[in-house]
Amino acid sequence: MNFQEAIKNKEWKDAMDEEIKAIEKNGTWELTSVPQGHKAIGVKWVYKAKKNAKGEIGRYKARLVAKGYSQRAGIDYDDVFAPVARLETIRLIISLAAQNKWKIHQMDVKSAFLNRVLEEEVYIQQSPGYEVKRQEDKVLKLKKALYGLKQAPRVWNSQIDKYLQDRGFIKFPYEHALYIKNNNGNILIVCLYVDDLIFTENNPMMFQEFKQAMTKEFEMTYIGLMAYYLGIEVHQMKDGIFISQESYAKEMLKKFHMDNYKPTNTPIECGVKLSKHAEEESVDPTFFKSLVGSLHYLTCTRPDILYAVGLVSRYMETPTTSHLKTAKRILRCIKGTIHFGLLYSSSNDFKLVGYSDSDWAGDMDDRKSTTGYVFFMGDTAFTWISNKQSIVSLSTCEAEYIAATSCVCHAIWLRNLLKELSLPQEEATKIHVDNKSAIALAKNPIFHDRSKHIDTRYHYIRECITRKEVQAEYVKSQDQIADIFTKPLNPTSIVAAMADMSLDPIMEKIISFCFRYVEDQVRWNKRTKEELRRLREKYPKIQAVVHFASSQEQITEKNPALNEWLWQLHDAIDDADDVVDDLEYMELEKQVTKNKKLRRVRSNMKSMKKKLNKIGNRVIKRDPNLKRLEEAVQKLDEVSTDVTNFLHLLDSAKQEQKEQEVDFYRTRETGYLPKNDLIGRGKDKESVVQWLRKPSSNESRTTWYRNISLLSIVGHGGMGKTTLLQHVYEDEVTKEFDLKMWVCVSNNFDAKKVIADMLECLKKERPRLDTLGTLQGGLKEELMSKM
Repeated sequence: MNFQEAIKNKEWKDAMDEEIKAIEKNGTWELTSVPQGHKAIGVKWVYKAKKNAKGEIGRYKARLVAKGYSQRAGIDYDDVFAPVARLETIRLIISLAAQNKWKIHQMDVKSAFLNRVLEEEVYIQQSPGYEVKRQEDKVLKLKKALYGLKQAPRVWNSQIDKYLQDRGFIKFPYEHALYIKNNNGNILIVCLYVDDLIFTENNPMMFQEFKQAMTKEFEMTYIGLMAYYLGIEVHQMKDGIFISQESYAKEMLKKFHMDNYKPTNTPIECGVKLSKHAEEESVDPTFFKSLVGSLHYLTCTRPDILYAVGLVSRYMETPTTSHLKTAKRILRCIKGTIHFGLLYSSSNDFKLVGYSDSDWAGDMDDRKSTTGYVFFMGDTAFTWISNKQSIVSLSTCEAEYIAATSCVCHAIWLRNLLKELSLPQEEATKIHVDNKSAIALAKNPIFHDRSKHIDTRYHYIRECITRKEVQAEYVKSQDQIADIFTKPLNPTSIVAAMADMSLDPIMEKIISFCFRYVEDQVRWNKRTKEELRRLREKYPKIQAVVHFASSQEQITEKNPALNEWLWQLHDAIDDADDVVDDLEYMELEKQVTKNKKLRRVRSNMKSMKKKLNKIGNRVIKRDPNLKRLEEAVQKLDEVSTDVTNFLHLLDSAKQEQKEQEVDFYRTRETGYLPKNDLIGRGKDKESVVQWLRKPSSNESRTTWYRNISLLSIVGHGGMGKTTLLQHVYEDEVTKEFDLKMWVCVSNNFDAKKVIADMLECLKKERPRLDTLGTLQGGLKEELMSKM
């Protein structure tokens, strides 16, 4: 949007007026003539509609910015660097707040860059649309900083840094955008990201005083509890904090036209090998860079896609179709897991724990390995890395050793950071490595022949182990959490893979696209159309069998033929979907480029259809993709034919499920257990009923009876306790109770399950509440409604 368009819109006009008023109120400039030897810098308007966590426009923001790119170093500016908080630091603060059950607040500084007096002499042109009448030829001399100036961020940071340190805050030596104030155990932590500030504390009064002082010093807006920060959605709950980027992910899927594609169960296909030198068709580098850059920011809350994003980011300069296909698969994985995020729970575990892993020579071009590591404090990860190593490793041991050293370097930085946060790590930080040779090399420096060629800096791990700052521990490969950052992983089973694939939209998309694509060709294969027709007829049956298999995992173990068919179906669908994806991309590319010449050729070919039919199969050669499509459809049709061999499993499963449901609800709702008679326990039954129905006639025991809230029947297993209580439950006497429920409690008592069972008895449906507190609240509400 440019100025001419914005000035016609009331919202943008009001936003520009507000910006000019703020600048003038702050005394940012004065009108003057440009001195000889100086040059006025141009200005422009920048517009941004700020959105909330729901993706709705919450505020129209207009910024008047200087064209800082025309400034001259040493004349218009000197130093320009200004620190901002790392995202891992922000996640650490979130984790710390969640563990201590602290709240995180957010504030925004209005016109932050306009507050500090400039040391340099800078002149700018008057703002378009706001020139002073009859003095349009004059310029504005800046007394304070303005957005767009190269030194503006540093000027603002210098001011806020001085303000905080003058008031007792200590700046972290290892994170210059993080400050802490500890006043006799009352802690206030401030984290800066330019002009967006977040705070957390253990004393609300301390925060209120600080907020008032900040508002008095700077013009600030108190946003409230942090809910949306740097594109990250933050949900602060009673027992933890959940962060995600759901809105950002949805916008990204729409931006790259992937919102209607089928999801995948993993971000990258297992065994995929990418190379810079593949002889494939090139794709638009600008489009590819935009896609990968967008994916990279999503790794702020999605560590599960970090390796895949890092892999495709190696091919930014000359991307090919296989690189784009891999990047698009990540988007498809995101579509199926769009609600994923990180939950930081409250706990008393402040121990730092790390996991380190590496592949070996995984890069097909330079044979370098990939380092991956992750750190936890509590139950949730807060920092993670997946990077290609800078040197070629000669063995897996060496690759793991280099990765562990990188992990240790980060561990030392985190230990120092936690020490400043009053969370010193008294014991050595455990680094879990799944290579015993690498651990031995780190602990024992005598292995000279195996390590003499390794760069000295990678032996830093030995020094840290000697100082007992870190401790390398062996972990089995299946328990290596960092494995996800170094290589693509298999889904746990074929059933889980098929369930996660959401088969319904995939096959429907393949069939619909194939019909449309085949009919668009000058000469289509009649056999292919017949195969597509059969696929459409068999589709509901395939859908039913796959969903049945995904809901009952043990069925594939008992039926090897079904397991093998599922694998064949999985491969056939993947092959067909790959062809369809390629053809859809080609169609999109043609649509974007608007190749009118190709349209005319196709139109002419359609008009010549009768003539071309005589040519026969030679026409297929005009479009090699049609041949690929026909082969994929044929393979899918052949595999789908065998679905009839497994339909009988559905019928038997439905009958078994029906019988189980009848027994389940008879047991749950009536206490029914078949063929269990009560013999010789009549007096026990009468005693239990009396205890339940009314107090004893003995006055000395009346008060005791009134206090009964739980009646326990104790005895050895097999004595008939359950049968006794069933008969009591079914007895006509108990009909005088307003409400009764039959709930079974297993040997391993689970409070959530018991309360859920009680709610199910009352409401005749399984509750969807997930925490013990919400379940208890739901039970209380349901009981009160029946009183």
